[in-house]
Amino acid sequence: DGQLRLLDFGLAYCPGLSQDPLHTLPGTPSYIAPDAFEGLPPSPRQDLYAVGVTLYHLLTGHYPYGEVEAFQRPRFGQPVNAARYRPDLPEWLQHNLQQAVAADPAQRYETAEHWLLLLERGDRQELPDRPRPLLEREPLKVWRTLALLSLLINLILLLTLLKG
Repeated sequence: DGQLRLLDFGLAYCPGLSQDPLHTLPGTPSYIAPDAFEGLPPSPRQDLYAVGVTLYHLLTGHYPYGEVEAFQRPRFGQPVNAARYRPDLPEWLQHNLQQAVAADPAQRYETAEHWLLLLERGDRQELPDRPRPLLEREPLKVWRTLALLSLLINLILLLTLLKG
């Protein structure tokens, strides 16, 4: 029907497979949410985390917290900003990815619909306040100042040449 569907049965429960505590979490470790490693029950935010890691990996070729091996108990701090690997990514997309793969479930998107709405808005969404560079805030003043400085330097050089 022309629709893309992503299916993952990584959280399917299979009783009797393993009683080893290191292997009790089903799924690919790099896509498992930090709260699942802490023993919290599955939630929609864990699924959204996995989708966020998938999108992050598709765009950058890396994982936000590095690759997690099956035998590891990873520690989650701040995810690596996707701009480190892809500086051409728009700021709004970087922000969306950071929120999707946040270690704290309360900082992630509450629903897939909310995240989808933000992705559809793209660069029209409001980002958290950040200090904007002077060139972005006042481009005309910056270029006028640079032109004036250039003119002054050229006049000084011209006077120096005429005297010498």
